[in-house]
Amino acid sequence: MVLAEHRHNRYGFFIPGGILIGLGTGMIFGRADIGVLIGLGAGFIFSGVFREWGRKNEENYPVSSATSSYLMMLIGVLFLIYGMGLLWFPAMIYPYLSAILVIFLGFWLVINGLRR
Repeated sequence: MVLAEHRHNRYGFFIPGGILIGLGTGMIFGRADIGVLIGLGAGFIFSGVFREWGRKNEENYPVSSATSSYLMMLIGVLFLIYGMGLLWFPAMIYPYLSAILVIFLGFWLVINGLRR
């Protein structure tokens, strides 16, 4: 069981990798903040996709863990949309959506951490 859990956790490197790639790209274009958000979103998406793809190859995987993969992908899409929105419509999105997104992510992390 421990070996199977370790195998599923190997996809967590996508999130910090995406952040660093986004940060570097954003620094090149003069918007490191937006680069980090887009990289974070891409990291969540890739982490969820590869995690789910690895689980599809197993005979029995719990539905709750598959749901968490889809939730990770959804959060990634939200970060991507948020980053693109800040790039194209900064005055409309920043004050309200950023606060709601950060609060939602914080609650999700706390609830998900307590369930384990």
